[in-house]
Amino acid sequence: MCQVMAISKITFKEGIRERVFLGVLIFSGLLFLSSGFVADLSIGDILKVTQDIGLSGLSLLGLFIALFLSTHLMAKDLDKKTVYLVVSKPIARWQYILGKFLGLCALTFFALSIGFLVFLITLFYFWKTAKLYQIPHIAWGKHLLAFIFLNLKMCLLIGIAIFFSSFASSVLVAFFFSLLTYFIGSNLVNVKIILTSKLGENINPVLKHIFNVAYWIFPNLAVLDLKQTAVHDLPISLGQLAISFVYALVYTFALLFMASYIFNKRELN
Repeated sequence: MCQVMAISKITFKEGIRERVFLGVLIFSGLLFLSSGFVADLSIGDILKVTQDIGLSGLSLLGLFIALFLSTHLMAKDLDKKTVYLVVSKPIARWQYILGKFLGLCALTFFALSIGFLVFLITLFYFWKTAKLYQIPHIAWGKHLLAFIFLNLKMCLLIGIAIFFSSFASSVLVAFFFSLLTYFIGSNLVNVKIILTSKLGENINPVLKHIFNVAYWIFPNLAVLDLKQTAVHDLPISLGQLAISFVYALVYTFALLFMASYIFNKRELN
């Protein structure tokens, strides 16, 4: 386990040094700080728009780090032959995969924590200074829950990126398939609703069958997205949350297991 933690620390420090990482943090900070001013120009509930923009920006920050940095750092180790120094030591390849995963998860959590703190400060400021006849209730606890599940979602995405990086020939290929999986997983529920409605009656049965197969293969990322629940203070089912939590853990474990198996069989030239 010491080897795993050593790799995770190296991965975390390496990610912190990336200029892209700093650029994303600065961009996200500006987005959070400007969310209230943008919401002030909108028609409707200013605070709800502020929350929606802030949480969307937080999700975008996590997505970029989880997918781009994961594929980039994995490819960097292969291109610069750094991985040879690791696997030549008494370290199993699954330990390398697990170490990379934990380091990237820590890096993403660090970035999201900074973004979430800036978001809460910004939201609290506009909540206190909003010139409204009736100040709406803000579900602070549900925002924290949304943050926790966002981190869980990003860990799953990191698992996806590492899985594709374990056999992809280039960083662009791994990033493309990881991003494609993200878009498919985020829209599975919406597509299923369309297919089961009257609009779906005219869709080719072959396409329906393909979707049903994809529905069980691709990760259902929508169950980990609690943004609307936090913004609109919607009721929460503890049972559904527990199922979603276990689902994310099992799916992530399966991805890491397959990535370790594939990477162990891969010829490092």
